[in-house]
Amino acid sequence: MKKSWIRRVLILAAAALLCLGMALYSRSRDGAATGRLTLWYTQADFSPDVMAELLAHCRADTGLGIEATAFPDEAALGAAFKESRPDLLLCSHFRAAGLSAGGSLSALEGERDFSEALSSAGPEIGSAFFPLGGRLPLLVVNTALTDLRPESLEELLGGGEGLFLASDDWADLLFTAALSRGCWLQGRTEADARDDVYRILFNTLAAAAFRGQLLSSKAAAEYVRQGQIPCAVVPSTELAGLNTDTLELHLLPLPEGGERLHPAELMGFAVLQGCYLPAAGRFVDWLYSGGQDGAIALAAGLVPVHTGVTARSAAEQSLADFAMGGTVCFLAPDTVYYDNRAAFEERISTALDLLA
Repeated sequence: MKKSWIRRVLILAAAALLCLGMALYSRSRDGAATGRLTLWYTQADFSPDVMAELLAHCRADTGLGIEATAFPDEAALGAAFKESRPDLLLCSHFRAAGLSAGGSLSALEGERDFSEALSSAGPEIGSAFFPLGGRLPLLVVNTALTDLRPESLEELLGGGEGLFLASDDWADLLFTAALSRGCWLQGRTEADARDDVYRILFNTLAAAAFRGQLLSSKAAAEYVRQGQIPCAVVPSTELAGLNTDTLELHLLPLPEGGERLHPAELMGFAVLQGCYLPAAGRFVDWLYSGGQDGAIALAAGLVPVHTGVTARSAAEQSLADFAMGGTVCFLAPDTVYYDNRAAFEERISTALDLLA
């Protein structure tokens, strides 16, 4: 009976592998016949409007058709991955490294060169992962409501009367601040709370919440746009298309005495197993010709990896300036914090809401 059960399991496993192999072969064969590629991404990672603009330009210049699907969130993207796979995935270098470790990426022929400053983000860069720019938390200030330009985190959290700062990104604010003081948060409250740096930073944040100055909200950027609150800390990609004279973008003010480091997620295109590589190569070669990648990075709210692109707005000029400043960095893919960030953010937001 036991041998029979094991035999059935092996037969089912073999059948599953055969189906996967046939699907990958079919996808590659279809790509070879049509020159088309499929691309998946989440709306939080990239603006659908900007993606549509990018792919329309690509088709006009190269004739290459790329069918893009924007998923509402990570859960929807993950569910779709259980059923099928795209040719390309717009993702962070952390996800690309995980896919590579699982044998899910394909390398293009002829490695493309990138700055040595990106080498810390993983060996896939230039072969199976092609970056556009960095996503990181930024401070957006409504200049019609405040003239404060904080030079330190303490000044930011101590500035203003009443409700002053909104965010749904407190975890990244704390991680950035702690890193500048040499503390590598893990995103595990019990472990992080043993570090004096974390305790001091969290208590500073908590004191501001207790004074009624903080608001936890997914609409933080919109509140600042509408003039309902002076400042917000938000991921840079939420500011794609920002074009108004009353809003300014700033790198996060760091704790007094902290080193000027601003960790970012490197966002780009991962080439998945089964992709028709000649078509993917055409896309990548076009992407890095004539400054296409830099222009699209600025439009998407990313700090571009290639500088020298003309900005189309004050917000884009700020992103371009951040790229030239030399303080934006990309951490190793095995940085523990990023695995725990979502749960860490939920715990911090809950704690701050209770204090407000």
